[in-house]
Amino acid sequence: MTKKGNLIKLIKALSKSEKRYIKIHLKKSKEYSNYLLLFNFIDSATNYTDQSIKLTFHNKTFIKQLHVTKNYLTKLILKHLKNFHQKSNHKFKLLNRILEIEILINKEQFDLAEFYVESIVKQCDIFYDYISLYQALELKRKIITEKYGIQEGKKELNIIIEKENQILGILFNINEYSNLNFNFFDFLKAGSQFSKKQYTELSKHPLIQNQELAQSIEAKINYFYLHFQISAYHDHDFKAATENIQNILQLIEKKKNFLQENTNIYINFANQLINLYLYTKNYLVIPALLEKIRNLPKTFQLKTNHPDTLKGLLQSYLYELELYKHTGQTKLALNLIEDLEIFIKKHNYPITKDHLTQYYFLFAYFNFYNFNYLKTLYYLRLLAKLPTIENSLNQEKILGDFLELQTYVQQNRRIDLRKSLIQKKANIRKYRRFNFEEKLLFNFFENIQNNKIPQEQLYNQFHDYLINEFPKEEHQNNLIQELNINKWLKKELTNQ
Repeated sequence: MTKKGNLIKLIKALSKSEKRYIKIHLKKSKEYSNYLLLFNFIDSATNYTDQSIKLTFHNKTFIKQLHVTKNYLTKLILKHLKNFHQKSNHKFKLLNRILEIEILINKEQFDLAEFYVESIVKQCDIFYDYISLYQALELKRKIITEKYGIQEGKKELNIIIEKENQILGILFNINEYSNLNFNFFDFLKAGSQFSKKQYTELSKHPLIQNQELAQSIEAKINYFYLHFQISAYHDHDFKAATENIQNILQLIEKKKNFLQENTNIYINFANQLINLYLYTKNYLVIPALLEKIRNLPKTFQLKTNHPDTLKGLLQSYLYELELYKHTGQTKLALNLIEDLEIFIKKHNYPITKDHLTQYYFLFAYFNFYNFNYLKTLYYLRLLAKLPTIENSLNQEKILGDFLELQTYVQQNRRIDLRKSLIQKKANIRKYRRFNFEEKLLFNFFENIQNNKIPQEQLYNQFHDYLINEFPKEEHQNNLIQELNINKWLKKELTNQ
């Protein structure tokens, strides 16, 4: 049984081209007419519930077993998505070929099955796909056993078993490195502090000490990423951290086929490098890296409409906006926002919720500093409408809440400021107590709303406090820094 809400999430995640493909195939048969109706309704609905479906289609028989209809529609969507993507990348092609081989073995067409297995083995070697390679060897073992029997095929079977053992060794090696990376902070922390004893033990681990023990490109990536984590989070040596990410990028660039099939891995590390440059304020090197990411499809003959490629390119736009935010280049940011909207429309790409929260906040932020407060509030309302993960607070949504308070101050809308203050405080209280920065900002905006102290005096007092007294260790979630409160206050004081 599928979890409630999965169908709507699936439909909302589809690209326009995927939706068009599914609708075309649902239209081909009358028996699918109800599924097409339900698909179109969910696709166009903004507030979707089972009750709204029942009200809309009250005269349709499928309403009597709505859960069955939804489950079958989910299966139909997945079936057509599989057909839509079957030739889109190496993995999909291999899965289809493996199924064909299984059919050929069942039909005792061993020669053709063996020919296809050999083609898979070559492809797996090219793309460093050890899991599929192991599956291919398992199929080859099955063919030899069925075709010749164990005794006659013993020599070849032993060669296959030896190769399989080598692959299992490589996969185990990758798994060991992955385990160290995934549990890095657990290995190092004792309570809330880094443990010297555990760090010493971890640093002596042979997989960390000896790069030669990394048996594959994935293991080598993990090796360098482990050293990045140690440099960045334990040693605070950001030069070494940068070098380790650069080593990963150079390693992937040398393996063109790996990059073509794992574009998202490369772009994620490139974006992580940009994040490092932003953190260390090494702004001058970022534009060249952004250009490199944007030119990836051309440089490495990538499909520009592939979801992984598009996702990475969209992420690079986010980091460029962050660069302009750090360097105060509002006009360039607004021009980039226009380019970004054109890019999204051109590729018909559905943006993930995580990206949307970041985009809407940044769009609102740059419009605020361009004095376009109507557009600021427009994007903040879009941000507020985005669903949040259950029992959690989203950083961009908290930033958006405080940016809304700033906007009402700029518009001198004290009644709206008072209402917004009550609402924003209640939003956070649902989940937890206010942290230091939140308390500070709420007190500041409440003083403005109360209007008992002249606004210029409040600005001066708060600006002086942030410059001279604000404890750096209280930057718990960087609200004041991310909202650029100092810049805002300074500009307002200059204008007054």
